Amino acid sequence: MEEKPEVLRQPIAEPDKAGVATQKPSRAKRQPPFGKKKDAPGGAFKKSKKFTVKKLILLILIAAVLLGGGYGIYKLFFYVEPEQIVTGETKKDSIETTISGTATTQPTTFQTLTVPIAGTVKEVYVSQGDKVAVGDVLYSIDTTSLDVDVASLESTIEDYQTQLKAYQEDISNLTISAPFSGKLTDVTTAYVGDDINTGITVATLIDDSTMKLSLYFSDTYWGKITKGMTADVSIPTYMSTLTGTVTSVDDVDYVTSEGAQCFKVTISLDNPGSLTSGLDATATITNSGMTMSPSDSGKLEYTQSKSITTAVKGTIAKLNMKDSQRVSSGDVLMVISNSDYADQSANLEKKIQSSDLNLQDLEDEVADCTPTATVAGTVIFISIEAGKDVKSGTSAMAIYNTDTMKIVADIGENDNDYITEGMSVAITKSGSSTKSFTGTVTKKSLEASASNGVASFETTITIQSDGELSPGIYVTYTITAAQASNVVLAPIAAIQETTKGTCLFIKSDTKPDNAVDLGENVEIPDGYYAVVVETGLTSNDYVEITSGVSEGVTVFERYIKLNTATNSDETSKTSDNAAMPSFGQMPSGGFGGGGMGGGPNG
Repeated sequence: MEEKPEVLRQPIAEPDKAGVATQKPSRAKRQPPFGKKKDAPGGAFKKSKKFTVKKLILLILIAAVLLGGGYGIYKLFFYVEPEQIVTGETKKDSIETTISGTATTQPTTFQTLTVPIAGTVKEVYVSQGDKVAVGDVLYSIDTTSLDVDVASLESTIEDYQTQLKAYQEDISNLTISAPFSGKLTDVTTAYVGDDINTGITVATLIDDSTMKLSLYFSDTYWGKITKGMTADVSIPTYMSTLTGTVTSVDDVDYVTSEGAQCFKVTISLDNPGSLTSGLDATATITNSGMTMSPSDSGKLEYTQSKSITTAVKGTIAKLNMKDSQRVSSGDVLMVISNSDYADQSANLEKKIQSSDLNLQDLEDEVADCTPTATVAGTVIFISIEAGKDVKSGTSAMAIYNTDTMKIVADIGENDNDYITEGMSVAITKSGSSTKSFTGTVTKKSLEASASNGVASFETTITIQSDGELSPGIYVTYTITAAQASNVVLAPIAAIQETTKGTCLFIKSDTKPDNAVDLGENVEIPDGYYAVVVETGLTSNDYVEITSGVSEGVTVFERYIKLNTATNSDETSKTSDNAAMPSFGQMPSGGFGGGGMGGGPNG
């Protein structure tokens, strides 16, 4: 029967005085030889377990982890990768600053046409792609319904104008004035405030300063009596003879009771003050010793006589008439008040004005039904067809002048100061073949628009395209904003913005007189010194140096960290305090934002 191995028991822990369990130390035992242990009372030893492959692999992994962790800590905290300095050199050369970008083309002049009324297209005179000149007829639409409306409205306006003319005459007739100088007679009795009707004779005005006498002479004397001859006028009632003047000789068909053919002679004479109308009178006219007498006597008449009659109705507002009153031509005799005439006149004027506008709209629609080209250009599209019915407002066709196109460029606020009207612009069309054009700045906006915190100004550039540019395509524009020749240039990567201003770190055996101390926080390579410079124009690669450094000077640009593990270069600047400026933060004289290009020698 096999014996069980001896179980080695551990001493039982007993509590100490403080109540904490403690373990009694075991007795020292004599260890068996390596690889054997005491197994039985007889003193025999068992063989030990073998050292397996799994244990070996485990040990290797543990060692690798320990070595890798240690190396990582070393790389993280103690290892410094080697660095190499990248330098540049100042030089004298030319520089230009350009502003560039992309924009879509638009026509400078164009014409879009819509159908003015619903109707039938009679004819279309052009096709898509045709070149048209100003005045060319494009299409026609039947205007029968419009013609009827125009005729009706014209008739209505004519009626309104006739009524308006009558009311305007009524308004003028509210004031009664003396038509000539003379004396008032037969003045009616009336007072201010009285109502008065149309057609009332309120007085008679006579011009009695001169009298006239009409007599008939035998045709035997025709040609012997002429205008301007002197006549002796006899007035039986007064038994006096006055001198008169022949004022007219009229060839009339007058026959006396005895059957004699006569002509009419009118004689005018001054009124000494006692002559009145209706007195019998006669006259004789002497010519070359021949005294000629009329066939019969006549009666004296006033030279002028007129009844003063109201032409409107209303209320007497002013009265200035008395019997035998002498008045001068234009004197106001009576004023009648009636606001109805003015109200009706104003209402008609409004109707006529409104109707005129409606008529103009109709006439414009008629003209639009046979439109002509208002711009010279190319027919871009046509959407109507002869014989087809169309709706009002339908887009009919469009004409673009593609000989002269334009783009609207958004110029950044920093670049806008360099833009002036009249500047030349290089335009490039990209596609299957690159095509270049010349543009001109024709309009510069004075008001900026902001988007996402960036302000820009709209600038219109006109392009002479000669029909080779279509509307709505992208083109690239390039504006040469500024140029300078034979100036000192430094690589833009060498510019260092510091607390002392814009600097270059220049290589020198001795410290230059204009070197500045940037403090311990700024790392400057050994053998290099910081000097403050003033800058001018900026291109993509170079900056104009106007003062501080001359040509032929080696300048620090950056560090290259040589990563030996990956065989790659990692570029770094000197420090945060001397970081290279971003493209949108150029030093004084440069351009901000995108859209800048160019470099030395263009």
